[in-house]
Amino acid sequence: MSICIKTLLCSLLLLCLSGTIFADEAIHFPDKEWNYGIIRQGEVLIKEILITNNSKKAITVKIIPTCDCMFSQPENISINPQDSGNVSLIFDTTDYEGEVEKIYIIQTDMKGYERVFYYARGTIKSAATQNREEEKTGKPITDSGQDKKVELFYYYSAGCSHCLSFLNETIPSLEKKLQIDIDVKECDILNPQHFEEYNQKIEQIGAEARAFPSLFIGTTVLQGESEIDKEIENKLLHYISQEEGEEENIESDRKGDSGIEKKNLAIIPVIFAGLLDGINP
Repeated sequence: MSICIKTLLCSLLLLCLSGTIFADEAIHFPDKEWNYGIIRQGEVLIKEILITNNSKKAITVKIIPTCDCMFSQPENISINPQDSGNVSLIFDTTDYEGEVEKIYIIQTDMKGYERVFYYARGTIKSAATQNREEEKTGKPITDSGQDKKVELFYYYSAGCSHCLSFLNETIPSLEKKLQIDIDVKECDILNPQHFEEYNQKIEQIGAEARAFPSLFIGTTVLQGESEIDKEIENKLLHYISQEEGEEENIESDRKGDSGIEKKNLAIIPVIFAGLLDGINP
C-alpha cells in the first residue's frame, strides 16, 4: 500500500514540476531586475526589456509604475504567440539619493502571470557627494552608461518651416528629457550629393522612399513630419538602450536563464519529500 502511495506521490511531483517549468516558459523576461549601478542624482535612466510570449495565444502586457518618477514606453503592449515585444522603462532620479529601490508592476492577461514585480535597484549620489568623491579619486563616480551620444541623419528641404522647428525646438527638448547628446547631420535633399546618400541609405536598409523629411536613427528610417513627430522618442529610447540590453542579455546567458519565480521548483520537492517521509514507518 505504501509503495503505491509513494508511486502516486512521485507521479504527482513530476506532473507539478512539468507544469511549473512550462508555466515559467510561457512568458519570459531576460532578467529579474534592473541594476543601474552607481549614478549621478538627476539622471534620467532608461532600460529596455524584452518580453517573450512562448504561449499559443496572444497576450496583453501593461506596465504600472509605482511613483511619479517612473514611466514606460509604451504603457501597454500586445504580443502575438511565439513573438516578443520591447518596453522601455524610464526612471527620473532627481528627487532621490542613497540606495534606492523602485518597482514596476507588470500585469498580463495570462493566468499565472497576472502580476509580476520588476525591481530597479542602485545607488544615487548627490552633487555634493559626487564632488567630494571625485576630488578624492580623480574619476567620475557614475557607471550607469547614460552619457550617450546619438547620431541622426535628417534629410529635408532647407525651406521647410516645420523642419526648422524640429531642429531648433524638438531636438533640444528631447536632449533635455532623455539626457542624451543628439548630433543631427542636416542634409539638404536639393543637394545632389545628399540626395544620392539618401538613396544609398534607403537601399541599404531595404526600405522604400515614401516622404520627406526623412530621419535615420541607426538602421531605422522615419518618413514624413507626422511619423517623425509620433515615433522619434520611442525609436530613440530603443536605439540608446539596445547596446546596454545586448550586454545584459550576454551576462544573463552566462549566469543561466532566470525565467520567472524559479524558486517554486525548489519548494515543491521539499513539500513532497516531507509527505514521503511521513509515510515511511
